[in-house]
Amino acid sequence: MKVFVTLSALFAVTMARGYNSQDAYSQQHQAPAYQQQQQPQHYQAPKHEQYSAQKPPIPILKYDSKLNHDGSYQYAYETGNGIQAAEQGYVKNAGHKDGEIQVAEGYFQYTGDDGIPISLKYVADENGFQPQGDHLPTPVPLPKEIIEAYEKIAADPRQNDGDDGQYRAELHTQHKYQHQPQQQQQHYDQSQHYKY
Repeated sequence: MKVFVTLSALFAVTMARGYNSQDAYSQQHQAPAYQQQQQPQHYQAPKHEQYSAQKPPIPILKYDSKLNHDGSYQYAYETGNGIQAAEQGYVKNAGHKDGEIQVAEGYFQYTGDDGIPISLKYVADENGFQPQGDHLPTPVPLPKEIIEAYEKIAADPRQNDGDDGQYRAELHTQHKYQHQPQQQQQHYDQSQHYKY
């Protein structure tokens, strides 16, 4: 028992001193200076850690959410940095098997990094996503000449052949293959045209 206590005490003193057999080995067998890599002088946090360390979390000031049994829903939230959003969704033509359409309507607004407020209202339905906002780019207006050409084409019935660009199978029926005897091919003889 005395031996066990003595060895335990010796072990504890060695650990408290910070002795490590690898330290002793590395001191005796150091790599040449050209093989040693320099360690950075101080720790530099990655960008995302710097960002999160500098700014406190943004609080959620308001959050409402409701999901109904018929599939309709609505939600709204507002954050401490001025972001606001709301959306409601429902099924249009409910009960009509081939005519049911999921519709979502909503808005969101926030202040951009440049200080300009951004506000967007939208509808998503059978016509796709339709955003509306003052910050969105608008299409370039068509030149007057192009508009007049379109009007002229639409007014002239001879120009309108009824083809609206849609594929119609009845207009593109395949003809059955009919075997016709091959005509004898004429062979081209170079010797008749070129004399050496």
